[in-house]
Amino acid sequence: VPDIQGLTKQATQRLDAIQAMEELGSGFYLAMHDLEIRGAGEVLGDNQSGNMMEVGFQLYNDMLSEAVRALKSGREPDLLSPTGAFSTNTEINLHAPALLPDAYCGDVQVRLSLYKRLATAEKPEQIDAMLEEITDRFGKLPTQGQT
Repeated sequence: VPDIQGLTKQATQRLDAIQAMEELGSGFYLAMHDLEIRGAGEVLGDNQSGNMMEVGFQLYNDMLSEAVRALKSGREPDLLSPTGAFSTNTEINLHAPALLPDAYCGDVQVRLSLYKRLATAEKPEQIDAMLEEITDRFGKLPTQGQT
């Protein structure tokens, strides 16, 4: 660095952190120092680069998960076709409550598990089997659960 006096406080902190890292595995600690200096940012907020609001939360989350999965497996994420790995999902908004009330199924974890299983059911037979299971476990479905 030609002029150390002309550096910002953050730049000086980064250089100090780089100089302190001399051991194997120091990259992780350097990244942690950088995170402390810069701050974590907002992965889903307005200050994050990218266009999360343009693609929607669910698709953004799926794209982010796919990129992380690719990197963990040693592959380069496909940035030109980030949605290529996803099957097409259709979302239907009924504009009516479609849920299992607390009084019907009190355990929130069980309800979330049922919602997830229902959302990933691919065949009508799977939905019918779930309906049978739910009514067997909790009784007749309330009006909200019948939509």
